[in-house]
Amino acid sequence: MILHGLLKAAFLGQLVTDWLGDRGTLKTFEVSYRGIDQPDHPYRCRGRVTKVEGEEVELEVWGEDEGGKRTTVGMATVRLGG
Repeated sequence: MILHGLLKAAFLGQLVTDWLGDRGTLKTFEVSYRGIDQPDHPYRCRGRVTKVEGEEVELEVWGEDEGGKRTTVGMATVRLGG
């Protein structure tokens, strides 16, 4: 059994929207799958801000396995302030 790709994308999307809260709006979101994850193994979602331009913020997001290998990678753009 594997952890489905759409579920991993949903986890990463939730990471972004939880971080953003009511401070703005998610504008773009994309992911790419690079490896297989097992549902009975740890899967960590992480992210970092890569660019701030006015009210737009670009984020790099990724999911990693228990060894720290990035098995899902993606980008998101949010607009702060509504």
